[in-house]
Amino acid sequence: MLDKLLATKEDFAAFRDISANIKDSKIDIFIRESQLIEVRNFLGPQLYKLLLDDYDEQTKTFTSTIYSSLWNGSSYTTSEGKEEIFNGLINALIYFTYSRFILQQQMNVSRFGLESIQDTISEDTPVGAVRTKAKEALSVALVYQRDAEKFIESNKTDYPTYATKTTKAKKTSFNFFKL
Repeated sequence: MLDKLLATKEDFAAFRDISANIKDSKIDIFIRESQLIEVRNFLGPQLYKLLLDDYDEQTKTFTSTIYSSLWNGSSYTTSEGKEEIFNGLINALIYFTYSRFILQQQMNVSRFGLESIQDTISEDTPVGAVRTKAKEALSVALVYQRDAEKFIESNKTDYPTYATKTTKAKKTSFNFFKL
């Protein structure tokens, strides 16, 4: 069973140009992957399921305003009483997806394994440059995700199923000695 897609290729238009030659199905794979990995892990399985259940894929809208605000953004008041504008979690999904998409563009999977796509008209972008662009997109996604966390924390009563992280990373140490 596949989850509903909370974004489409058209949603990228406000952020990044993607060629009309690229099929929706090629982008949908990366959207689904980003939803399942980054968005679901960020929101927690319960809130993620509530968000999906509230979403109508045909109209591309949410029934409830709290989920629409979380996904598409809204203005809100912080716990300090400051008025803030939240741009929506969809922005994080778009940049997570874009980061994944960039990394896969110069590669093709054939029956012989991974191959670099060569073109006589243009030259390949160096692997280092591709990785840098993917990391830049990922860092933008994380900024949007931090904004979403701030929004959810300021509206805790609307999102009681949000899975806050209560465990801290364990510190590991090793004894190094010289022989």
